[in-house]
Amino acid sequence: MDGDAAVIRRMRRGDESAFDEFVTKYYPAVLRYCMAHTGCRDDAQDMTQETFVRFFGSMERYRHYGRAANYLYRIASHLCADRYRHGKAMTVVPIDSIPEPAAPHPPDLDELLCVRAAIDGLPEELRETAVLYFMQERKLRDIARILEIGLPLVKYRVRRARLLLAERLREEET
Repeated sequence: MDGDAAVIRRMRRGDESAFDEFVTKYYPAVLRYCMAHTGCRDDAQDMTQETFVRFFGSMERYRHYGRAANYLYRIASHLCADRYRHGKAMTVVPIDSIPEPAAPHPPDLDELLCVRAAIDGLPEELRETAVLYFMQERKLRDIARILEIGLPLVKYRVRRARLLLAERLREEET
């Protein structure tokens, strides 16, 4: 049995330390995901908290078939989509304020800002896929589960996003 299934079973029994363990494990990644969509730290924190509230609220119905992270991303994805549908404007924040895993060599900030601007300019369905694939480094199968779409569509969107991003970044260089 994988670690997530064991932690979820402990949470269902009311083990407070299991809740802490689960949130500690997934909160940073879900927050980065929400930050990539909202651009506003306060909104991202609210959406991240709402993601966990909804997960815990549906925990009794939740069936663990894979990674719990996929289900959390799906919830966050729906929250982000609702936010876009309701027309809330995005606030741009510096990319360096988004918490990221430690990297041996920090990337160039100007380069990150160009990439972020290029991703923000993608159509919504490509942007969602690009954030998960390029920024969150999720696997194609995970993205398909999170977005509830077929794997071939995910592959198409990643390929299309890659082409559009390359084109836009080339334009930035000239």
